[in-house]
Amino acid sequence: MKRFAIALLAAATFTTCTVCAAATGIKTQYANAEESQTIYPDFVSDLETGDIDCYAVGENEFAFSRDEYIFIYSGGSMSKTPQSDGQGGFSYYFEGGVMTNSTEDNIYAYRHTSTIVNLGYAEGSLLFTDATGADYSYSDGKATQSESAPAAQKERIFYGDILLYIADGTLLAMDTSSADSVPVKPAPDSTFSCLQEAVNGAYAIMDGGLCYIERGTDSLVSVTPVKFRYTDVSHSETIATGDTAELLKQTRDVTFTMLASNKYVTEIDLSDLSGQYFKVAEGGTFRLEKDTPALILCTTGNADIVAIGEKSYITLKTDSPQTAITTVPQFTGAQLNYAAGIYSSPYMCDATELIQLEPGAKVTVSEEIVASQQTSVLGALAANFCKVTYTAADGQQIEGYIATSFLTAYDFSGEDGDFGEPQTPENYSEDNVILTVVLIIVIVVIVIAGVAYLAYSSGSGKNKKETPADEEKKG
Repeated sequence: MKRFAIALLAAATFTTCTVCAAATGIKTQYANAEESQTIYPDFVSDLETGDIDCYAVGENEFAFSRDEYIFIYSGGSMSKTPQSDGQGGFSYYFEGGVMTNSTEDNIYAYRHTSTIVNLGYAEGSLLFTDATGADYSYSDGKATQSESAPAAQKERIFYGDILLYIADGTLLAMDTSSADSVPVKPAPDSTFSCLQEAVNGAYAIMDGGLCYIERGTDSLVSVTPVKFRYTDVSHSETIATGDTAELLKQTRDVTFTMLASNKYVTEIDLSDLSGQYFKVAEGGTFRLEKDTPALILCTTGNADIVAIGEKSYITLKTDSPQTAITTVPQFTGAQLNYAAGIYSSPYMCDATELIQLEPGAKVTVSEEIVASQQTSVLGALAANFCKVTYTAADGQQIEGYIATSFLTAYDFSGEDGDFGEPQTPENYSEDNVILTVVLIIVIVVIVIAGVAYLAYSSGSGKNKKETPADEEKKG
């Protein structure tokens, strides 16, 4: 069984989607993203089951049936006021829940062996009756026969002092607090069935769809269609990488964005962009719980590739990126304390690495970006970074970013190579140079001869033997 997250109400700005009804359920179809173009879908679709036969309202859950199919929507909340349905009318929308899926291709929760004729919740369990008269209990994609049956569908209920009832498919409402009240037809051109109580109102099936009945401002009651919106996050797996790999290698000015709460983001793995689609990381697709600062790594198609902390994401591109606040660097020349890379953005990963340098490599520094100074997007930068230029042995210059903590000051002034011509002394002549050289040679020869004589004299004295005459003198 597969779960799909439900979206908040959102406009489909960059993607087109069509909902196709079929005998086995529906599946949202998005425009295919071409390999060369990145399209981030908004994921939002309206639930379309066709004409429903029955429905049940549980605790924070709805169940619908059509023929032998059951559709289950759990969680979510109804909009406080009706919203435009884009077709000239207004509807209440349930948002923020979950659709239960039984297969990869369809959104129905369960397919029974025969038509379902009644649904109901009892003590937290979903019960249903089929066309054979048998009763079942549904749970986690399975139905088992049950001794309990759903409550019979109601034809009339009280909503405060208003009596609501259905006669020959027509909804009638009457104010019982007035003795001379007569029934009114809130929607005379529609067909109704299956009344149920709701908080501050009632539900019913109107022309095959769910509607909400409440007190009206200009009439006794008003009748408003109810729609359900969901998100198919499986489309996260088919977001085209496009030219992202190339763009991530291009050094540019640093920009940030403040991602609004409830904005969809998809965590992606930037370690391998060789495929047609982004590899979705463990976090998957989700809505942000709060406004979140992010570093923009690049913009491709309709999407921004951003970094939040140590993780990277793709999302719909921001309308108002913020340029980083830069400062005068602590030093204009620096060398690396450790082996480190130069990156196209102040975010260190394989996709943004331009070159790897060894300890002691020298770079020039043009500016520094201090994380704490990015006041409007505080937290978007994980550390302080310097914008540097490295000149390779072949003369190629590589510009990018290195974390400030990897650098120490270095003075380039002794490496300019401009030593000039040596200065000659006054009264300089070639004859003087020759005479000086001859005198030096003579002096060297004399010194060598003297040293040789001393060495010889010392050695010969030590080797001299005593004669017999010398021994007699000693005696």
